[in-house]
Amino acid sequence: MPCTIALGRNGEPPSVATVGAKAAAVSRLAPHLPVPEGFAITVRAFERYHGLKPVREVVAGVLVDTDRHRDGAWERLRACFLATPLPAGLDGELARAARALGTGLLAVRSSAVEEDGEGRSAAGLMTSVLGVAPEDLGRALREVWASCFLPRAMAYRRRGCERSLPRPGALVQRLVAARAAGVCFTLDPANGDPERFVVEALPGLGGPAAGGDLTPDRFVLDRVTGLVLERRLVEKPWCLWAGAAEVSRRDLAGEERTRASLAESDLAAVGRLAARVERRWGRPVDLEWALEGEKVWLLQARPVTGVRVRPGPAPERWTRANAQEALPEPVTPMTWSLLVPPVEAGRRAAFRALGLQDPPGRYLELFRGRPYFNLTYFRAVAAQLPGFSDEMFETLIFGEDPGEDVRFLAPSLRPGYLRLLGLAVVHGLLAPRRVRRFLAGFEKELRRREALPTGRLDGLMELAEQALRVHVLGTAVAAGAYLVLDAALRRWAADTGLRAAALLTGTGGFESTRVSEALWDLGRACRADPEAMQAVLDGPTRPLLDGLPESHPFRAAFRSFLATYGHRAAGEAELATPRWSEDPRVPLAAVARYRTSGPEADPRRRATLAGEAAWRQAHAAARVAGGTRGVLLLGLVRVARSLMPLREDVKFHALRALAAVRRVLLEEGDRLATRGLLARPDDVFYLELPELAADGVDLARLVTPRRARREEERREEPPPLRVLPGTAGAPANASPTALCVPGSILVGLGASAGRYSGRVRVCHEVCEAALLEPGEVLVAPQADPGWTPAFAVAGAVVLDVGGVLSHAAVIARELGVPCVVGTRHACRALRTGDRVEVDGARGRVRTGSASAATPLP
Repeated sequence: MPCTIALGRNGEPPSVATVGAKAAAVSRLAPHLPVPEGFAITVRAFERYHGLKPVREVVAGVLVDTDRHRDGAWERLRACFLATPLPAGLDGELARAARALGTGLLAVRSSAVEEDGEGRSAAGLMTSVLGVAPEDLGRALREVWASCFLPRAMAYRRRGCERSLPRPGALVQRLVAARAAGVCFTLDPANGDPERFVVEALPGLGGPAAGGDLTPDRFVLDRVTGLVLERRLVEKPWCLWAGAAEVSRRDLAGEERTRASLAESDLAAVGRLAARVERRWGRPVDLEWALEGEKVWLLQARPVTGVRVRPGPAPERWTRANAQEALPEPVTPMTWSLLVPPVEAGRRAAFRALGLQDPPGRYLELFRGRPYFNLTYFRAVAAQLPGFSDEMFETLIFGEDPGEDVRFLAPSLRPGYLRLLGLAVVHGLLAPRRVRRFLAGFEKELRRREALPTGRLDGLMELAEQALRVHVLGTAVAAGAYLVLDAALRRWAADTGLRAAALLTGTGGFESTRVSEALWDLGRACRADPEAMQAVLDGPTRPLLDGLPESHPFRAAFRSFLATYGHRAAGEAELATPRWSEDPRVPLAAVARYRTSGPEADPRRRATLAGEAAWRQAHAAARVAGGTRGVLLLGLVRVARSLMPLREDVKFHALRALAAVRRVLLEEGDRLATRGLLARPDDVFYLELPELAADGVDLARLVTPRRARREEERREEPPPLRVLPGTAGAPANASPTALCVPGSILVGLGASAGRYSGRVRVCHEVCEAALLEPGEVLVAPQADPGWTPAFAVAGAVVLDVGGVLSHAAVIARELGVPCVVGTRHACRALRTGDRVEVDGARGRVRTGSASAATPLP
C-alpha cells in the first residue's frame, strides 16, 4: 500500500483515518480550488516508522508517564526521531513523490487524525516546517511527527480523553513564495457574526502569525459586498521571506513596518476564496492562504470550532449577472409573464434530455423588480454534470469568481456519471446540425406566424420558446468546448500561460458582429457623402435623417440595415424597450463615430488580426505540448472556434421573434387605448398576459400603480450582486464610492485577450456610449449585444458584470477587443478621463497616467 497520495487525484479523496484531517480536507478541496501542488503522507507511514525499535521504545516511555515531559522526555524523543532515519522503502517513496514536485522548496505540515476535526481544532499545537529542500524531506517529516508528542499537544489530547498513540499523517506542498499570507474566518470568531469575514495577514510567509511570533494586521469584511468594515494595522518589525533557495528572516524598516499587508484588491481576492471554501464545506471555515503575485492559494482549511454561530439566514446566494445584461432595468409585468414560461420549459427540456434531477428551491426571482439567478441552485445542477466543477456556471456565465480558473475534472466512473457523459457527448455532436436546421427554417416560420389572422402572439411566443431552447443547447455545447480546451491548455501547455479565451478571438461567423461590419460600411458611405454626413451629425438634435430625401442612397442603405438589425437594442429582452427600428439614435451615433475612424477601426480587419494572433498562439501552444498532444490541442482549438457562434446566433434570431411579439402587443395596446381601456398603447406592458383577455377588469387601475412602482424601483439602488434570502427589499448596494488612486488594480475575469492603455469613458446607459471616441476604454455596468456598436469603436472594454461566456465577452473576443468582465465596482472606482491599462488575458485593470492611448508592448 503506498504511503503517499497526490493532491487533486481522480476518484474519492483519502479519508481522515488514512492521511489525517488536514491532508484529507486539502485533498477534498484540491480538484476545485487553487491548492499548491503536493501530496499527503499516510498514517501508515508513521506506523511503519514507529515499528522501528528505537522509535517504539522512546514513544512508549512518553506515553506511559506523561510527567516525564518535565524531565526533558520530549527533547529525548525528538533527538531519537532526528537520529533514526526512515525505513529504506519509505524514504525512497518520499523521494520519488518530492521529485515529482520539481526542485523548489517545500512546506511540510502536520496532519494528525485528531487535528482539525469538526469538534476540536488543535490548530498551531504541532509543527510546520517551511523552506524544506527535497533532499531534506525525511528529516522535516520526522520533525513534524515528533511535534505530535510536544507537551502542549499531549495535554490537548488528554483534555479530549485521548491517551492512545497519536496517529499523524502529513501534508507536503510546494512552498508558495508569498508576498503576504495569513488566515481568514468566514464568521467573526469574537461574536459568531456570520455577516462578517475576518482576515489576518502578514507580509511574507504566515508562519510567524501562526506561531505567535508576530501580531498580524486585521481586516473585517462585509460578507455580501466585500467592503472593508474595520482595519487594524500593527507594526511589523520583520517578516519571513521565501527565496529561491531558502527561507530567511527579513527586517522591515520605515513605512514597511506599518504599511497594510493587503491592498483592497488583495482583500477582495482572499474574501472570494474564503467564500468558495465555505460553500464547498457547507459551514463556516477557518482557512490559511498565501498571496503569490496576484494569485491567492489555499494552504489548508478547517471548520470553525469553539464559536457559537449567531443565527442568520441560510447561505443561499443570488446574482444579477447574465440577467442584468439583457434586463438592466426593472422588468415590466408583461415581459415577466411572457419570458418565464419559455425559460422554464427550456430548463425542463434540458434536464429531461440529460436525465438530471431538478434541485430544490427557486432558481430565478425578482428582487426590487430585477431578475436574479440562484447561484446555489446552479451549483447543485453543475454538481450532477460529469467532469464539471461546481463553479462552472459562476465563472463562465455569471462571472462570480473573478481571477479564478474554471476547473475541468476527470469524470467519475460511476454508472450514472458515465450515462450523463454519454448523453452530453451525443447532444454535443448533434447540436451544430440541430442549430443549422432550426435557423434554416426560422425566417420562413417567423413570417408565417406574423401573418396569422389570429393567435399571432401565441405563435410568436412558441417560436421564441423554440429558439431559446436551441440557444440553451448551443450555450451548453460552446461552454463544454471552452472548458475542454482550457483544461488541455493547462495540462499540456501550462508554461505558455494561455487560456481558452485567448485562442477564441476572431473566429468569424457571428450575427452580432455583422452589426458592426454593416455600421462600418455605413460610416464609410457617410464619410464620402457630405449631405449624408450632415444629416447624421444633426440626428440627435432633430428628427433623424429628415434632411435627406427618401431616395437618397444613404437613407436607403440605412433602411436596409434596420430591416436586418432593427430588432436589436440595449436591454432587448425587455418587451417595453424600443428597438433600433423605432429609435435609431444608437446605430446612427456609431455611424457618426466610424466616419472619423481610421482603417485600424475596421471591425473586419480587427477580427482578422485577432484571429491570426489566436492561431499563432495556438500553434505556439501546440509546439509546447508536442507530438500527439500538440495535434489534439490544435484539433480542440478548431472545434471550439467552430462552436462559439452557437452561443450567439440563435439568440440573435430569438430576439427577432421577441421584437415581433412587441409589435403585436403594441397593436393590442393601441386597440385598448382607442377603446379607452388604456391611457396609451405602451401601457400594455404593465399588464400580465392573462389580463389582456380578462372581461370586466379596469385595466387602467392596474397600470397606474405598476408604472409608479417600476419608476420607484428604477430610482432605487439595486441589491448587490449577491444577496441572502429574506433580504430582497432590504440590502443597499454598498459598493465603494472612493476613486482608485494611480497604480491600484481592479480585478476581474479575463474575457478577451490583449493589452491596451487608454482614456476611460464611463457609460451607465447605452445612449451615453454615443459619446465614446475611437480608442477610448469603455467602462460600463454591463452590456448585451445591443452595445455592439460601442464595442466596435472602443480600444478596450471593462464591465462590472459578466462571465467568460457572457454575450459581451463573446462579442469582444470576436471583434478582437481586450475585455475584462466581473470587476464589480469599475463604474464607481473610475471616472471619465482616467488613464488605465487593461490586461484582457489576466483580467486586470491598472489605473495610471499613460501618456497616450496606445497598445502596450
